[in-house]
This record gives sequence, C-alpha cells and structure tokens, in this order.
Amino acid sequence: VSTQSTGDRFAAMSSLVVRMVIEKGLFTDKTARIGCVLVGVLYPVWCTLRAIAATSQSTSHLSEEEQDDAGRSATLTQHKWLTYWSAYGTFNVLELVTDRMLRWLPLYHSIKLFALLWMMSPQFEGAMLLYLRFMRPFIQSNQEKIEPWVTTAEDTVHSVVSETLEQAHSGARMAQDAWSSPVATRVKEQLKNASGFSPFCAEDIRGVRRRFGEFSQQLLARFVKSA
Repeated sequence: VSTQSTGDRFAAMSSLVVRMVIEKGLFTDKTARIGCVLVGVLYPVWCTLRAIAATSQSTSHLSEEEQDDAGRSATLTQHKWLTYWSAYGTFNVLELVTDRMLRWLPLYHSIKLFALLWMMSPQFEGAMLLYLRFMRPFIQSNQEKIEPWVTTAEDTVHSVVSETLEQAHSGARMAQDAWSSPVATRVKEQLKNASGFSPFCAEDIRGVRRRFGEFSQQLLARFVKSA
C-alpha cells in the first residue's frame, strides 16, 4: 500500500510539473529562447570544460586497468561533445540560411528546444545519430573538394592577420619616432618655456580653461560697461 501510495504521489507530482511547464512557459517564445541557451549552449559548455579537465587529472594512484578505463571514458566523453558541437554548428548554419522562413514557423523555438534536448540527451544521442547518418558520409564524399577551399581560406586569414599586425607595429614605431624626433622635441620645449604648458597635463589644461574663463568674464564686463 505504501509503495502504491508513493507511486501515485510521484505520478501526480510528475503530471503537475509537466502541466505547469507546458501551460506556464515552455511554449512561449521568451522562455523557449532561454531554454535553448541553457540546454543548447551553457550546459554543453560546462560538460565540455569538465571533459577537457578530466584528461589533465592525475591517475597515478589508480591501477593500470583503472587508468585505461578512465582514459577510455574521457576519450568517449570528449568525442561525444565534439560530435555535439559539430552538429550544433551545422544546425546554426542551416538556421542562418533559412532564418526568414523559420521566423514565421509557429512555436519554432519550442521545437528547437526539443531538438537540442534530443541532440544532447544521453538517452537519445541525437547528435551522434546525425553525425553517423548525415555528416560523416557528407565529409567522406566531399572532403577532397572542400579541403582546398579550407586551406585557401586559412592561408588568406593568416596573411591578412600578419599584414595587419605588421602595419600596426610599423605605424606605432613611426608614431614613436615622430614623437621623439628633434622637431617634436623643440616644439614641446617651446610650448613649455613659453607658457609653462606641458602637453597632455591635466593641471595645465585646467589652468588654460580657468584663464579662458577669466578672459571671457573681463570681455563681457567691458561690453556691458560700454553699452
């Protein structure tokens, strides 16, 4: 009787939770968007970081068999989350391409939330299924065609970044040389000797503003007196 009562209470509580989730937020666009971020990004990021950290943990206190099991488990976990991020990235690319159509689809973010749950859930492992059924055959049949484009893009990005950094370094060096040139030094000395003004000095700038204010007041007083 007690077991049956506990089971009834658990079934009633589960039914209540499911009803509240469905009626109070899951199928609203705002909460579905939040759920997509939590389920599709934040939780996988945490699991990925934990899987990476697991490889750096010391296993010297374990037996050889336990070390092999731990290494195999860490490798499988990393492979799982690498597969998930590959599927998630592909999903985002398709979503970007079809954005104008998908934005008019009713309950789109709720459907996306269920799709992300299906992809990352250990019970379904949808990401692994997508990889084995679609992504891996596509890569195997098109890798030779895609690889030259990827190599060209990598070389282009590397060249652009290198040239940009070199130009920035050259510009900084030219500016430094110009600032320490004899002409600039003479100009700074003349300014300093002429009015006690040192460039980029906050106190001198405040002094100039104060003297300009005093001059403006004197000019206004003369104008009022003459009028």
